[in-house]
Amino acid sequence: MKYDAVVIGGGRSGCSAALELANNGKAVCLVTEGLTLDSLKPEFNGSPYKRLASLTSAGVVVMRGDSVVGGHWDGFRLVEVFTSNGLILQAEDFILATGRFFSRGLVATMDKIYEPVFGADVDFPSDRSEWFDPDFFAPQPFESFGVKTTGEGKIYVGGVPAENVTAIGTILGENAGK
Repeated sequence: MKYDAVVIGGGRSGCSAALELANNGKAVCLVTEGLTLDSLKPEFNGSPYKRLASLTSAGVVVMRGDSVVGGHWDGFRLVEVFTSNGLILQAEDFILATGRFFSRGLVATMDKIYEPVFGADVDFPSDRSEWFDPDFFAPQPFESFGVKTTGEGKIYVGGVPAENVTAIGTILGENAGK
């Protein structure tokens, strides 16, 4: 299936980006594991389907219950992505809006933090003791970690910017674009 843009992640940022692109005449596919928590806010009258209806009425193809598990690159350009349900989605542009730790947009092990879909570079200190503050109630340093991006929001993979993959939302760290 071919689209102008594939948005990966159905949270507030992903849904907003998909809607904006569709309203600008783009053919858009949104891949999301579940309903966004944003859709349950009072402005949507408590119905998780209002946000979904606004996306589908704008022409966005919403693939709920699916996730992107990888992709095929041609040099520094992402050509297509593969989903856990066996689909292949092609697009000119891809938007990574998978969130951070709680939504599994970033994953932490004992020695590293990584972005699991494309292996995007993540900005974090190598000393694990700098990942947290011993005071449980203090702001935690890991909350500022995120994928490295160019000034235009393109992700880095192996130190090289991807030509057509933009990161948005909470997957961005506080040093994104610097």
